[in-house]
Amino acid sequence: MVVRGVLLCLVFGVVFVLGCQKGVRRLTEDDAELLVMNVPEVTAAERAGRFPKAEKIDLGDSNYVAFQVRSTRTSAASGMIGNFWVNLETGQVFSDIDKTQKVDSERLRSLRKKLLGSNNQGNLKEK
Repeated sequence: MVVRGVLLCLVFGVVFVLGCQKGVRRLTEDDAELLVMNVPEVTAAERAGRFPKAEKIDLGDSNYVAFQVRSTRTSAASGMIGNFWVNLETGQVFSDIDKTQKVDSERLRSLRKKLLGSNNQGNLKEK
């Protein structure tokens, strides 16, 4: 019984230390939504007085979170601005379901850097 407890503590200790050494911060869903609300199409809609609103779409994928952004004041029936996917490890925003169409701007790069810190910036080039 004691040996089992010691082994369990040892395993949790190793996992904790390895996790701390990695030093990589993942975005929260709120962080991801903030990135989406700063996508150029969304900020343009906001400047035009269309009052964009993001709604989370459940993907069942722990690495990405998706949002559908619509204008709450528009003459168009749907008010659709776009669907966006955010990689929670890198903060990269995509505008297509295959995640091949990257959305980027100086504003997004700056915000991503603030949200993730300098530890994750190398990950952006890899993924």
